[in-house]
Amino acid sequence: MRHVMTIQTTILTAIMRVIVLSSVVSLLLLIFSPNCLYTQIKVYDFEKVNYLSNPNYSVIDGDYLFSINISFFQSPNGGDCNYKFVRYDLKDGKINEILNADISEGSDCYRPKMMYKSEEEIITISEISNLNSATNDKVSVTIHSDNLSKTYFEKLSLPTVRILNDEVRPFIDNSFYKLDFITSNTDEIFYTNNLYKISLVDDYLDKQLVFTNNINSQLSHDILIYDNSDYFTTFNIFNSLLDYEEIVDTMSKFEIYRINKLDLAVDTIILEKEYTYVSPKTFEFDNKFYFAVNKQDSSVKNKYLLDNKITIFGYDIENNKIEKVVDFEFNHKIELRNIHFDEYTGMIYFYGSASTNGKTFVDGTYSDYWISVIDTGFNIKKEFTWNGTDVDRLEEEVYYLTSDDEGLIIGLGEHDIVNRVNNKTYFIKMSRDLITDVNQPITTFNFSLYPNPTSSFINIKTFGLPYNLELYDYSGRKVIEKIGIFEIDYNLDVSEFPQGLYTLKVDNKGIIQSKNLIITK
Repeated sequence: MRHVMTIQTTILTAIMRVIVLSSVVSLLLLIFSPNCLYTQIKVYDFEKVNYLSNPNYSVIDGDYLFSINISFFQSPNGGDCNYKFVRYDLKDGKINEILNADISEGSDCYRPKMMYKSEEEIITISEISNLNSATNDKVSVTIHSDNLSKTYFEKLSLPTVRILNDEVRPFIDNSFYKLDFITSNTDEIFYTNNLYKISLVDDYLDKQLVFTNNINSQLSHDILIYDNSDYFTTFNIFNSLLDYEEIVDTMSKFEIYRINKLDLAVDTIILEKEYTYVSPKTFEFDNKFYFAVNKQDSSVKNKYLLDNKITIFGYDIENNKIEKVVDFEFNHKIELRNIHFDEYTGMIYFYGSASTNGKTFVDGTYSDYWISVIDTGFNIKKEFTWNGTDVDRLEEEVYYLTSDDEGLIIGLGEHDIVNRVNNKTYFIKMSRDLITDVNQPITTFNFSLYPNPTSSFINIKTFGLPYNLELYDYSGRKVIEKIGIFEIDYNLDVSEFPQGLYTLKVDNKGIIQSKNLIITK
């Protein structure tokens, strides 16, 4: 009898060794697979670093995400204008470098306006933002290279009036253009646009006023700018819906001014449209400038409604021609956060938030994460939404999206619309194939499971949300059941279960995948 039990014990031990070896091999394959971990990894969670804000601006720099963040530790002079350049490792999500971002000068506080990569250098353009100052149109340029940064400021100049808002364009031949627009109640002129050319000369920025445009209009408006080596173009999009309650039409007017950089000659285009176009977002490819606007053909009490319609216009700067490219109609009402052109695949990513229940945050209800993929022929190829909470007061938004040669880097955020604070902000690194086709059922989804074997807990990573899970022991008995998991990164405690072989089943909207789990003691 003892001999039989010894044989059984030996066989069971051998089986367990084979299972453990097989699982270790599977785990190693998972770890070193370029697809698996890449599709699931959380790059960085800003909830866990309470002294850094989520990035104001960021760019991809090789294997790193380079950004500028506010530090919540006070600056040495006691102010709150304390910025840091931060480099995040996209492979493991760790902070690789934190440097002081010396974008300000003296007691003046500058805030970043834009960041972009130019060859091996990273350029940050910032603007003075002292609330009590008589002027706020001074800028600084910070050039970051080889882990060092140098900031250039304007030469001393007389204070000017405060500007209402402004736009800037990147460096071309060591200079860039900045458009200020201010309000004025004199001579019936409501807006004045001042265009400045700012050049890097020695160790200073030299600013020259090259164009002034007075606009006799009291319509609400958006301003876009675009330039190349020869021309600078400003787009003024005026709407007549918001200002006065008695106005019920939804007319838009486009005023386009193209300035020749050589002789400052100006060409003008004025277009009237039958719809109201709001919240323009821009993207560029094939040396052409495009802007997408929410197309509003309805209003309630002269307030814009979040809608599911987007119109794209294309602009040819050399020929000074604008044309409507396409009208899109998405599956849900959307709020377009921004647009990214993926140079590696030629796809265009629209992203932001969507209202899947037909309501919006204006109604006091939450919105869902939203991404749509469009090809360069302007066909909607993919579109999907998901959520991580059913709390009405939380607006969920894809607030950032960029790409490298391997996949997408996506920033997700939850915004409490009642307390006006960000509840959660983190980056997800994912493969492009996790975006599912429109009007096609999801046939599969990916999830990873580690550590395996384990004695205490397991971590489940998936972008297929929400999902249910069940854990079965070797006899087929269900020992755990979890319903409606909305977490991309989920921890499950299995420390109370005895050693043995288990099966984990994950159900994402009727699609079930299983993996073996080994619990050791």
